[in-house]
Amino acid sequence: MTQQATPTLSLLHPSVRYLVTEVLRFPALRPVQEQTIAPVLAGLDAIVLAPTAGGKTEAAAFPVLSRILTERLPAVSTLYICPLRALLNNQEPRLQRMAEAVGLRVGKWHGDVPPRERKAILAEPPDLLLITPESLEVLLIRPGDEGRTLLSHVRIAVVDEVHAFADDPRGAHLVSVLERLQIRHDGQHIQRIGLSATVGNPEQLGVWLQGSNAKSDPVVVAPGGERREPIFQFHAGKGIGSAAALVRDLGLGQKRLVFVQSRARSEELARALQAAKVSTWVHHSSVGRGRREEAELAFENVKGAVLVATSSLELGIDIGDLDHIFQLDAPVTVSSLAQRLGRTGRRPGTRPQMTFVADGAEELLLSLALAELFLEGWIEDVQPSLRLWTVLVHQIFANLLEQGGVTPGQLLGRLRFVPSFAGFEDQEIIALLGHMLEEGWLEQADGALLLGRRAEKVFGAKNFFRLYAVFEAPMTLSVRNGADEVGTLQSWFAGQLVGAQKTFRLAGRSWEAIDVDLKRGVVRARPARQGRVPSWTGRPSAYGRVVCERILDLMKSERVPEGCSPAAARWLRQVREATAAVPAGGNLRPLVEEKDRTVWHTYAGARINLVLARLLEHQTGLPVATSNLSLKVKTTSARLQDHAVRVLEMLADGAEPPLDEWAVFDTAKRALVLSAFQGCLHHEAEQEYLRWVFLDVEGARGWARGVVV
Repeated sequence: MTQQATPTLSLLHPSVRYLVTEVLRFPALRPVQEQTIAPVLAGLDAIVLAPTAGGKTEAAAFPVLSRILTERLPAVSTLYICPLRALLNNQEPRLQRMAEAVGLRVGKWHGDVPPRERKAILAEPPDLLLITPESLEVLLIRPGDEGRTLLSHVRIAVVDEVHAFADDPRGAHLVSVLERLQIRHDGQHIQRIGLSATVGNPEQLGVWLQGSNAKSDPVVVAPGGERREPIFQFHAGKGIGSAAALVRDLGLGQKRLVFVQSRARSEELARALQAAKVSTWVHHSSVGRGRREEAELAFENVKGAVLVATSSLELGIDIGDLDHIFQLDAPVTVSSLAQRLGRTGRRPGTRPQMTFVADGAEELLLSLALAELFLEGWIEDVQPSLRLWTVLVHQIFANLLEQGGVTPGQLLGRLRFVPSFAGFEDQEIIALLGHMLEEGWLEQADGALLLGRRAEKVFGAKNFFRLYAVFEAPMTLSVRNGADEVGTLQSWFAGQLVGAQKTFRLAGRSWEAIDVDLKRGVVRARPARQGRVPSWTGRPSAYGRVVCERILDLMKSERVPEGCSPAAARWLRQVREATAAVPAGGNLRPLVEEKDRTVWHTYAGARINLVLARLLEHQTGLPVATSNLSLKVKTTSARLQDHAVRVLEMLADGAEPPLDEWAVFDTAKRALVLSAFQGCLHHEAEQEYLRWVFLDVEGARGWARGVVV
C-alpha cells in the first residue's frame, strides 16, 4: 500500500519520497521518522530515541539522504558511526538499499574490510561511510592520502547506539575525534545525530554529543507511545543443568535466544544444552568473527536452534523476529534489559516476552526489580564524564601524531572544546604535560611538543597500533584450527594448557591445544570430545542505587509479581522469611551479627558501598568486604553501628576527610591497571581516574542524606 503524501514527507527530496513510498512501500511514516525529518534537514543536532527495531535508522537516513541530494554534498559527506564492527556489517545492506535507490553510494571502513575493497573506496569515495571510532582515528593519525580522500568533506555524523558510548572512555574518544575532524574543516560544525533505544536523560546526552560551534541547542526526538506491554516470566533454575532443562523445555520447537552475563557462563550453558541434545551455538566477544557469523546464520535457519549470547548481541544487530527470549540470571541495568527485550514482539499483534531463569535468590530479586522499574518507565541516566584523564593522555599522543608536533598553546586549543575534557582547567593540562615531559613520554624541540622515546617504545609497535583505541584488554591469544580462527583466550589461561589440561571449550565446542605459541600469540587446536570452560577476567557487576532500593522494597513487601513460577514464588517467600526477623536498625538499614562479623545491609549499590567501606576502614582500621547489597566487617554490631552513624553523618554534611586520606588505591596491583595510558599520569590524576571508575562519592552523599533523617 502506497502512503499518501504528508506535509512532513513533502519536505524530503523527490527521490527520497520515491524511496519511502515506492521502494520501501511504507504505508505511513512512524512518529519517530516524521519528527526527525525537519530538524535534520535544518542542520540541527539531534538525539533520536525509539525502541529496538522502532525505525531509528530510517528516521536518520531519510533526511540525511535528502540533504546530500538537495545540497549536492560531495563524497564523503556523512559518517555512520557504530560501536561494533558487527553492527556496521549488519547495517550495511539496509543503508545500501536506501542509498542505491536514490542514486547514492555506501561504503564501509574498518579493520576487517579487505584491502581490495578499501582501494575501491579510495578510488571512488561513497556518499556515506560506515566506520568505527577506532578506524576514524587511524584515518586521522596515519600519514598519506587516505584521510584526506575520505574525510575532507564530512558534514554529518550519525552515531548509532550512542548510549553505549556516552559513559565510557570510547565515548570520550568519539567526541574527541569528531572535534579534531571539525578542526580540519576550519571549525565548521559537523552535524551530529545520535540514535538510541534507551536513555533516561537525552537532553544531557545531546549536549555532550554536540560538541563545539553548534548554532543552537540539540533537539530530542522521543515520540513514545509505541511500546507494547511486555510479558515477563520468572523461573528458579538452581545450577546450570537445571537452567538448561528449563530453556530446553519452555521453548521446545522455537528459536531461543538466551542472554547470559559472562563468556564463561555462555560456554557452560552451551555445553549443558548440547548434552541435552539441543542444537546450540555461542556468541560472545571472544568467539572469532567467522564463528559468530556462523552462529547468526544457524540461528536464522536451523529449526529449534538455541543461540547463547552475552552483550555482544545486545546492540542492534538484526537476527530476525523472535517470539520471546531467555535471560539466565539478570542483566545489571534497566537499559540493558530494554535492549534485550527489544529483540521480541516486533510483529503486529505480538508482545515482547522475556523469561528469566535465576540461579539464586539475589538473581531472582534483581530480575524482579529490573522488570518492575522497566514497567514503570524508569531507566538509568547516562552520565558522560567531563574529566577523563586516560583519554586525555591518548588524545595528546594522537594530536601529536596527527600534526607532527604542536606547541602547548596549540594543543590546548585542540583539546579545549572536547566535551569529555570540559571539566579540566588549562593549568591542569599544562601540569600533565610537564609530568609527561619529565617522565619521557613527551619531548620538546623548538617550542613544539613531540612524542618522547618512552612513548615510541611503549606505543610505537606496528605503526602505533595501540594508539588507535582507548580501551585496554588483557593480552589475548588467537585460537586457530587450521586457517579457521575459533576465537581468543586470555594469555594467563592459555599458559595453563599443558599436560593433562590441554582441552578447553570455546565457541560452543571442545578443543585440544596442539601448540601454545605465546610469542606469536597463537594457540593451534583441534576438535576434542570434552574440555574445561575458560575463565576471562573482568570487573564484577555493579548495581545502581535505584535498582538496589527496589530489591529492598521487594524484600519488605508481600506481593508476588505476575509471572513468577511456583518455584520462584517459593524462593521469594523463603528469602522474605529469612529476613523477617532482622531488626530495622533505626535509620541505618539493618545491621546483623553473623558469627565473628557484622553485615550492614545497605542496599546502596557497589560504588556507594565502596565509599562507605573506605571510610569505615579509615575510621576503624578493620578490613571491609563489599557487595552490591551489603558490607561485612569483622566486629560487633554495636561497634559497627557507632562508626556507621559517624560515616553517614559526615557524608550527609559533605564533611568527610580529604580524599587522599581514605580513597587512595594501591596502583601496584595489576588488577587496578585499567588503561594503557594510566601509567602516563601523575599520582593525583591516576587516583582521580580510579575513583571515577570505582567510587560514587556524590551518590554516597545523596544516599546518606536519605538515610539520616
